[in-house]
Amino acid sequence: MKNIAKNLLPGLFAIFLTICFSGYTFYLFEKESTPKKHFVVLLDPGHGGLDGGALGINTKIKESEITLKISKSVGTYLTASGFVKVVYTRITDDDLSNHNSSNHKQDDFKKRQSIIENIQPEIVISIHCNKFKQQIRRGGQVFFSSKNVTNFQLAQILQMNINMLNSKYVGKTFSALEGNYFVITCTSLTSVLVECGFLSNPDDERLLSSPSYQDELAKAISRGTMAFLLNAI
Repeated sequence: MKNIAKNLLPGLFAIFLTICFSGYTFYLFEKESTPKKHFVVLLDPGHGGLDGGALGINTKIKESEITLKISKSVGTYLTASGFVKVVYTRITDDDLSNHNSSNHKQDDFKKRQSIIENIQPEIVISIHCNKFKQQIRRGGQVFFSSKNVTNFQLAQILQMNINMLNSKYVGKTFSALEGNYFVITCTSLTSVLVECGFLSNPDDERLLSSPSYQDELAKAISRGTMAFLLNAI
């Protein structure tokens, strides 16, 4: 165990520097623990291909484009730790359905579920952008299934980190909520869904279209993920 910890120190230090220079708090539970060599985190960029998801209210930017960029950035930060292996459900702007499928959405869902079952990761994080008929709604929020307590624990710590951005840009914070979304209900593994903001709100749309804000979100998600992994073992 001492050798494992020694080998992990450079990666942990790199993450520590990233967190310090990001200007935000890295939330940790009080429990101290020594991580194993590798955790597997599966990142699921929402939508893709024929299903572009929500569209920006002004620019018509696609949700699938934003979620892929944020997911890849989250993966980069997590991989830099040296003890997290990242797997993606998709790495291009394509869906996962067969081209000759009679129901692309259902086929896409089944493929995502199959990837989760085959990989058996410690964590599944599905990344999305929200929309609502009332433009006033905005901010990032995390959803979880009540299938197991670790879903709530992960959602809570991710929400705390995302709330740093909500407080700064929206002027309020939110609680993690229970949700009935396929990717988080189709598995008994620890999983959450992150809604990064509302593309139906002009201010959120502007932020979500910004590479700098996408990076802030990626850091918030990766900080929360790292905190959970380092303390939930």
